[in-house]
Amino acid sequence: MAWDFSCVGWEAKLRAGHPPIPDLPLDTAAADKAVSIYNRLRLHDVVGTPTRGEAGGEWFRQAVVRPLFGSQFGSLSDGTCRREIREIFLLVPKKNDKTGGGAAVMMTALILNKRPRGKFLLVAPSHEVAEIAFAACVGMIEEDDRAQREIDGKAGYLKHIFKVQAHLKKITKRNVDQKEGLGATLQIKTFDQKIVVGAKPVGILLDEFWELAKHPKAANIMGQLSGGQLPIPEAFRLIITTESDDVPVGVFKEKLHQAREVRDGLSKGGMMLPVLYEFSQAMMKAGEWRKPEHWAWVNPNINRSISIAGLQEIWSDAETKGDAEMRRAASQHFNIEIGMGLGTDRWSGADYWEKRADKSITLDSILARCEAIVVGIDGGGADDLFGLVVMGRETGTKRWLVWSRGWCFRKVLERRKSIASALEGFEKRGELTIIDDNLEDEGVIPDIPAIVEVIKKIDDAGLLACVAMDPEGLGAMVDALADIGVTQEDKKLFGIDQRGHKLMNALRSIERKLIDGTFIHSDCALLNWCVENLKIEATATAFRATKQFAGDRKIDLAMAMFDAGDRMSTNPVVAPRPEIAAMVA
Repeated sequence: MAWDFSCVGWEAKLRAGHPPIPDLPLDTAAADKAVSIYNRLRLHDVVGTPTRGEAGGEWFRQAVVRPLFGSQFGSLSDGTCRREIREIFLLVPKKNDKTGGGAAVMMTALILNKRPRGKFLLVAPSHEVAEIAFAACVGMIEEDDRAQREIDGKAGYLKHIFKVQAHLKKITKRNVDQKEGLGATLQIKTFDQKIVVGAKPVGILLDEFWELAKHPKAANIMGQLSGGQLPIPEAFRLIITTESDDVPVGVFKEKLHQAREVRDGLSKGGMMLPVLYEFSQAMMKAGEWRKPEHWAWVNPNINRSISIAGLQEIWSDAETKGDAEMRRAASQHFNIEIGMGLGTDRWSGADYWEKRADKSITLDSILARCEAIVVGIDGGGADDLFGLVVMGRETGTKRWLVWSRGWCFRKVLERRKSIASALEGFEKRGELTIIDDNLEDEGVIPDIPAIVEVIKKIDDAGLLACVAMDPEGLGAMVDALADIGVTQEDKKLFGIDQRGHKLMNALRSIERKLIDGTFIHSDCALLNWCVENLKIEATATAFRATKQFAGDRKIDLAMAMFDAGDRMSTNPVVAPRPEIAAMVA
């Protein structure tokens, strides 16, 4: 029977200074043995090079070492070996010894390994970052040797059993006394599909996973790594990361969501143990996380590698440098998810957005339920998304119902590599169409015809109040709409000025309707992402959301929604069309 990794009382555990994990039926002897080895490893870059037993945080032993090694049962030799925890997802802020602790776990695993020529990998977003963990492993070997020679002049145990090849960034278990696990290696690997194809690692340390997830092929690479471990019953992955310094996207967002679902008891599947040092959403939104007396809850290595005074200095410095540095410091040192906890430039409506999702809303359901529909469009050049939002006013209730879709050129993924995996995820969900760039011989770019087809469907149903869009750079769209009779002259096409404070009415209208529950959206992940990416700039007399503040974090669908909201707030009435009235009669 699969283990239950839920821990609904996780917040109380953090407040009490305990790891946010449940009690587990571990093999106590195996866990104790691993902790004993882990404790003897030395911190190579700390004055006096103490052992981890002397200077390491107890939280890491309880949250990672004991669960990982105490969850392996049976024997490799008779085929009964199995591991109940195949993956640990550790979310903890910077300066909490996560990389050093992770390196010590990999050394412990290499020492305990019984598989001949087993492979253990150190994977990080760059070779330089991976070398930090590798240097820690080499330092453990060298400092163990130094300490032993001071005692009796003999070589240290780790020096005796391991060969270090610094030029290859590789540590190999020597052929000593014919012991098990000979030829096993620990080595740095680049997070690249060409490198990991065919790899069958026993253990993997994935450091700074939020950075790894920005790789355009991150999902494929993770699939290769996990697939290579399937035939190895004792295989494991240790994922260690801080929060993302940007809005979470791609495989990092998916993995973080999965970890929270498991922790909160909403998902029972899988063999992942989530270890999440983060504040509750209520504390983040209320700003309670800013109080220094709460910082130790999510910084478990406090008074060792980090101090409250040190964190205060980091935060004070960030406040003097402005919003960008505050976001970075909040995400990296307090695990605050971007868009949730700062509140300095976030659109207020985003706080209510998730509550107003209804997956039953489709284009067809809007056509069936609404008395008037406004279509919002926003698009820029080849480096932007093309956003379509259909906003209907529901008959009787007057609620605003929203459905959306997006388009972009594949070149966007190449130019904006940090969001490539996110865009590919939206494509898989059917919410985004990625258009190949080599269209010279085809003549027609498919985004405009697809959008016009939706608008014509609405108009043919006699429900189109108007189309609202930022006209800048959209001459081709204006021409295409004219072909189906949607023009400015017949008051079915409106240009929306997005400069300055012009959209303030739409921003406030939608925000209030989100609060009172009269704005409902289809839970489109692409639109959700654009809403999360919104940055609001205060001016002397108003506030505004403009594209230049978004950067890589696209907001086009959100802007299309505000275009539609601008016209819907005028309470448009659809004039009855004679041919449709005749059909109804």
